Amino acid sequence: MTIQTLIDRSILKPDLVRDNMDGTYSIKVKVNKKNAVRSTQWNKYAISHCDVCGNTCPKRLDSKPSRTYCTSICHSKMQREMNKRSKYQDNDGWRAKDSYHGYMAKRIWDNPFFTQGEWITQHRYNMAMLLGRKLLKSEIVHHIDMNKRNNNINNLWLCNASQHQTAHMSFNMLCAEAMSKPVQFKFNIETGKYYLTNK
Repeated sequence: MTIQTLIDRSILKPDLVRDNMDGTYSIKVKVNKKNAVRSTQWNKYAISHCDVCGNTCPKRLDSKPSRTYCTSICHSKMQREMNKRSKYQDNDGWRAKDSYHGYMAKRIWDNPFFTQGEWITQHRYNMAMLLGRKLLKSEIVHHIDMNKRNNNINNLWLCNASQHQTAHMSFNMLCAEAMSKPVQFKFNIETGKYYLTNK
């Protein structure tokens, strides 16, 4: 691979390249972040191989990603394969993610309601499949039993932010009462509130 190829493949469109004479190249790129202290910075690259197709491509050395991809197509192929890894197959690729506050999530492919490779939580996915459309940002899916991992459609309730807050407030009030005596409660889908079954 020539340095010109490295420049052409750089997403950041560098305006200056420096050969470090050790098999690596430093490329001066524009910083697009708002309120950045500097308008440009140096990124260090080496000639590597794509982890999917094996073609030569640049690999940035001063960033965290350990895998190398020559194109977005190869990146997409790798992401699809990651969803098929054996440790995720017990739950069809769904797994609890800290970045999604413990909700079950995975990347979705070839679905008309979501963009290719979009991360989606399982409870919103299940509700979208039931309704036959992508949910609005203003629509919230509430877990009736408060268990984020129980995404059975019978445990999900579609509501707005105000209704969601009312549901949680009614539950919190019952929890306070439950501290003083044993109680049982259920959820009323019509009113969007929890209620006692053994007063």
